[in-house]
Amino acid sequence: MRCNAVKERFDVIWHYLDYSAAVTDQKARILAAQCCKRMDEEIFVTEMRYLLFIHSDNFGKEILLPLDLINTIYDFKPQERFPNVCIC
Repeated sequence: MRCNAVKERFDVIWHYLDYSAAVTDQKARILAAQCCKRMDEEIFVTEMRYLLFIHSDNFGKEILLPLDLINTIYDFKPQERFPNVCIC
């Protein structure tokens, strides 16, 4: 898989602030269906919606790099709420 294809596939995880709710839902469903067989698609979509909600409450419009996002999730210990985001 080429770098652009990987970026396109996983960009919902770090560009969710740039997308509408409908686009985020669509991209999350595609990602769950294509590469994360252990994930429940509906749960992943719900996690992405919730991640957007808490991101805006805690970080405003600050954009986090993927690794920073995962580290922040682990620092606050809510990985129980985002198991599928952490898997991806």
